[in-house]
Amino acid sequence: MSEQSSTPPSQDQIDEIINFPSDPLNQHTVPVDDPFHPHYLAAKAQGILAGQKVGMSLLAQDAEAQRQRANQAEKNAVEAKYRADHDPLTGLLNGEAFNAILERRIAEAEKTERNLGLIMIDLKDFKKVNDTLGHVAGDEVLTGTAEVLIASAETLKETVRMKRDHPDVVARETDNRQPDVPARKGGDEFLVLVDLEPSDDHPESHLSSEERLAHAKNRIENNFRARKDITDTGVDITIGGAVWENGMTAQELTILADQSMYSAKQKQIEENGSYR
Repeated sequence: MSEQSSTPPSQDQIDEIINFPSDPLNQHTVPVDDPFHPHYLAAKAQGILAGQKVGMSLLAQDAEAQRQRANQAEKNAVEAKYRADHDPLTGLLNGEAFNAILERRIAEAEKTERNLGLIMIDLKDFKKVNDTLGHVAGDEVLTGTAEVLIASAETLKETVRMKRDHPDVVARETDNRQPDVPARKGGDEFLVLVDLEPSDDHPESHLSSEERLAHAKNRIENNFRARKDITDTGVDITIGGAVWENGMTAQELTILADQSMYSAKQKQIEENGSYR
């Protein structure tokens, strides 16, 4: 090996290496036995830089792929949770998810002494719709009922609004309430968890929890009977409800609401002679 080959490059050689152009056509012969030759060093530096660029590109692509997989996994988990908690036909919460919310709200009410109510709904003569008009018509009745409950839940916050003389006070009244929660229990039965908490500065705050629950039930009933596409099928609505009291479990509240609905059914049977 020559003396030049064993001597480190000078500053001029280094500058030449830095500014040495790529030689894709290999027009210059690189002396492989001279590791300090400018052509050799430049070719090697270009190879290292190219490898670094490829490596960085692969790392970036891998990081992006991991991010996309994580986002997709999160999206899949959210969708799976939604499907597990909601009724596929109506989009309302199913009975199991509703019970979990009911138990949580009762646990909160034990600490804050909030007023809660549970409304239970059954569709009178729904079976007749399935038998005579078909299951498609029956599904339309169920989805229409869900729409009534969703619309009613948005306005159940205002069940103490018997007169709208103080709209600014009413707005404050709606702010301190938790959202009402409608659900499909199963079949032709539905549930609504109602926040019966009054506002201290509302002109109708003297109403009892039972009175506010009655107003909520009436609102649902009126909204339901305003839907001619539902009532024209011959279906009517039966509503029961109960007010939660401190120390009462979710199961006990559900039993009371169910008993109230059963009493309403019995009353309709006495008046009309049948209930299907």
